[in-house]
Amino acid sequence: MKRDVVVAITFLLAFFVIAYAVTVKNVLGLGGAELRPLGEFYLSHAFAHEGLTSHSPEVVTAIVWNYRGFDTLFETFVFFLAIMGAFSVLRLTREQEKLVRELEA
Repeated sequence: MKRDVVVAITFLLAFFVIAYAVTVKNVLGLGGAELRPLGEFYLSHAFAHEGLTSHSPEVVTAIVWNYRGFDTLFETFVFFLAIMGAFSVLRLTREQEKLVRELEA
């Protein structure tokens, strides 16, 4: 019991030290970085561009729907075709249907 408390306090202390180092002292060097041109383009054009918008409240969803919409549509179409192909391969023949009806009766 005492050992578990010591381990929990040690992990909590380590978490706070790492969080402080990353956020306050900026040990990873993430603060003050300039936005790259590609990121600036997507952020400026993701929500609304010349009247066309996905009306999404977040940038990630807006980018998926605005710039990857056709890709998602085609992926859905391919998935649908795969399901239809599986159904056509696994369907019963007329002889098998008659045998199933005979066994059920």
